[in-house]
Amino acid sequence: MIEQHYSPAQLVKLLSLSRSAVQSRLYDGTFPHVRLGDRILIPESSIKRVLEEGRIGGSVYLRPGRKPWVASIT
Repeated sequence: MIEQHYSPAQLVKLLSLSRSAVQSRLYDGTFPHVRLGDRILIPESSIKRVLEEGRIGGSVYLRPGRKPWVASIT
C-alpha cells in the first residue's frame, strides 16, 4: 500500500498552523520529511507520530481518547 504524503501548504490547512510554524517544524526535524527535487513531502505516518507524541505546540493538541488523525484532503 502506498502511503499518503502531504505538502507543507496542505499541512498548514490541515493542522491550522501558520506557514512559518510548519517551515520551522520541518527545519528543526519535528516533522520528518522527504525531498523530491524542490518539493517537500511529509508522510502521513510522520504526522500521526508527531500528533500522538504531542510534539507539536501552538493550538494543536491531542485530547486523550481521540483519534490522532481525522482529515481528508481532496
